[in-house]
Amino acid sequence: MIREIEELYRLHQDEILREAAERYGFEKENLKKLGSFESYVYEVDCENIILKITHSIRRTKEYVIGEMEFVRYLAENGVLVSTPVLSQNGKSVETIQINDGYFLVYAFTRAKGRELEEHELNSAFNEEWGRLVGRMHTLAKKFEPSRPMYRRQAWYEEDVLDYDKYIPSSQKIVHKKKEKLFKALKSLPQNTSTYGLTHNDIHYGNIYVDEECRLTVFDFDDSSYHWYVNDIAIVVHSILPGYDQVEQFGTIVEQFLVDFMRGYLRENKIDKSWMRKVPEFLRLYDLINYGIFHQVWDMENLSEARKRTLARVRQRIENETSIVEADFAKFGV
Repeated sequence: MIREIEELYRLHQDEILREAAERYGFEKENLKKLGSFESYVYEVDCENIILKITHSIRRTKEYVIGEMEFVRYLAENGVLVSTPVLSQNGKSVETIQINDGYFLVYAFTRAKGRELEEHELNSAFNEEWGRLVGRMHTLAKKFEPSRPMYRRQAWYEEDVLDYDKYIPSSQKIVHKKKEKLFKALKSLPQNTSTYGLTHNDIHYGNIYVDEECRLTVFDFDDSSYHWYVNDIAIVVHSILPGYDQVEQFGTIVEQFLVDFMRGYLRENKIDKSWMRKVPEFLRLYDLINYGIFHQVWDMENLSEARKRTLARVRQRIENETSIVEADFAKFGV
């Protein structure tokens, strides 16, 4: 969690939770905390409802409404999602004013099924995962928010990519390489077949699977306008066992993509030329993670494990290398 938000929330937590519960018709005592990385996430006991709380430092009210509209659109077109739940006032998003900013409160139905552990990933799940991502990309090509103000941010507008704010100016090579990659990515063509509103965090931790291998996707908090191939790069990164770059990664990825892309190509087509760019988007993912580390970690009191992670990611950024190299092009059409 961003340290500024964490401090505000700590000071006003009781007030925020009491107000949030009241607006959604729950008892504050029935809220069970599940997590607090990018948003504060609570389960409403016995209600199968997930309540999320974040701050305007991260997201505006309009951005969150845009997220909710996209989720509803996907649901209306057959994608299994955690659907938005309206407040007692009939609102998609409630705001709670604190000092000069405001906390945002919104809710979803709890996803059906369960998360698979890494060792449980299998061919059937991977193919359905690919099919899910492909279906979402096909649908995204026709999505438009109801009002221009609800349009989600573009990929480069993410706060964590504000390196002047988060990354010390002394890291000159990091800043230089970030700008170089941004320039290269911004020169890529943007059209409805390659670029649109994406989930932007569609790792298997954000997918539940039921006994019939039906997948429900949730957590669209990072959804943004991006190239569709970026979602595939995020999926690739999520199956790698840690941040070490090892020789076996290419084999792991190619074996995985046989199943994943079989499902993906049933729903959406992606050209070989775009698949060839997966390493560039993996490098962008390193930039995002590096920004997040500096945003949420106490750089003066890092554990040895965090120091190693930071050093590995910084090395890849400075050397312009990807966490994994593989023959990605062969999985396009």
